[in-house]
Amino acid sequence: MTVSEEDRQAPSVLVLAAGQGSRMKSTRPKVLHEVMGRPILAHVLNAARWLKPAELVVVTGHGAEEVEAAAAPFGPVFARQPQPLGTGHAVACAREILGRRAGPVLVMPGDVPLISPQTLIDFLDAHRALAAHLSVLTVRLREPAAYGRVVRDSGGWLERIVEARDASAEELAIDEINCGFYVADGPRLFESTAALKPDNDQKELYLTDVVADFRRRGLWAAAVEGPDPLEVLGVNDRRDLAAVQGVLRRRINDAWLLAGVTMEDPSSAWIEAGARLGRDVVLGQGVTLKGSVKVGEGAIIGPYCWLKNVEVGAGARLGPHLALEGAFVPAGAVVGLDSASRLGLDLLTRSSAAGLRATAGRAGRSAKTKKAKKATGASSRPTGETSVRPTKPADGAAAKPARLTKPAGGTAAKPARPTKPADVGTAKPARPTRQEAAPAARPAQSPAEAGQPAAGGEAKESTSGGSKAKRRG
Repeated sequence: MTVSEEDRQAPSVLVLAAGQGSRMKSTRPKVLHEVMGRPILAHVLNAARWLKPAELVVVTGHGAEEVEAAAAPFGPVFARQPQPLGTGHAVACAREILGRRAGPVLVMPGDVPLISPQTLIDFLDAHRALAAHLSVLTVRLREPAAYGRVVRDSGGWLERIVEARDASAEELAIDEINCGFYVADGPRLFESTAALKPDNDQKELYLTDVVADFRRRGLWAAAVEGPDPLEVLGVNDRRDLAAVQGVLRRRINDAWLLAGVTMEDPSSAWIEAGARLGRDVVLGQGVTLKGSVKVGEGAIIGPYCWLKNVEVGAGARLGPHLALEGAFVPAGAVVGLDSASRLGLDLLTRSSAAGLRATAGRAGRSAKTKKAKKATGASSRPTGETSVRPTKPADGAAAKPARLTKPAGGTAAKPARPTKPADVGTAKPARPTRQEAAPAARPAQSPAEAGQPAAGGEAKESTSGGSKAKRRG
């Protein structure tokens, strides 16, 4: 059963991001931990924006100011949950914003960074096609573990959701679990959350209990089975964080391979969501691209290069073991392939305020350095890493990098080790647009622009209307 465009109505989207995430063992709110260079919450909001929601609302609680600052680029309205009294209470906190708005309200957790826009679109379409009053997204797992079990009635409709610790042996044998995504008419949803009781050992208001409340009121509830359990994998601890990061990393790499990028060893390539790569780019083994990195067509990045917020021009070549941050490499430039004394000569300052920091590791040695080592009997093995720090010139022109000098005392001076890369900031997400699963093969397009590239096929853009979410004080 299909849904016509006339039957579609722009949903309001309510994202729950108030939890502390105590199992993360961190002072940082759980939804702000990064997955491939972006906060978990940013991936969720990016997927939600594909729906063109009539209103985008984020419920915050623990670390509210930090979470709201991270979510602000998406333009949501914020609702505060003053106390952590459960998911049902979190939804109720948005009643003042959404309670009187007619039309469907999609409730989704803020800790599921792998959710795809297509799954959200299909979920909403199924809800409309079934003419259900409430729908819950589900998946089937071989080992459901501690997830809430989905209990259906004899007709296949959703009867209730049972928490694992409260389930009977028969209910524990059910392999269909609740994913935490709900869609219902706004007024009915908030009427139900207002009736919730903390009748559980946690003394919290569970959103799962709205299913039984809808059924008691004679309303139909549906369980809509999702296509991929990985998409709804939530992050509760560091193991979950590593798992979702591994999945998204492989998806990003696969999308770039399909877009015309060569990787000598895809299993060792680390390309964060903010990177943009042109056609015929070659990435050596162990290359890391962090933050906002742009690589022009035909450029070659040598093995084990570490680039953060760097732009590399078309046809440029970077030698192995280079670490560059905030740098600009002109088209056709060759860096780090001939001698250490050439490092930095082709690098131009991108921002006069920030300057250029270029650190080269295991670079080729200059003839002068070789001669000095031979004369003093120093080892002919590479001495490690050479730091090149051009200074800011008075007239604003590009600074000439410092020249490498003969080590004092007749022995090779041990250079300073490169500093540990700082945490990558979150790139501002691009406005969602219709795009292919694999990105367009040009530097201006990223396959992870929607938070995660589709593994296969094109994500259908929602035809729902609706205005952009507005900020409210």
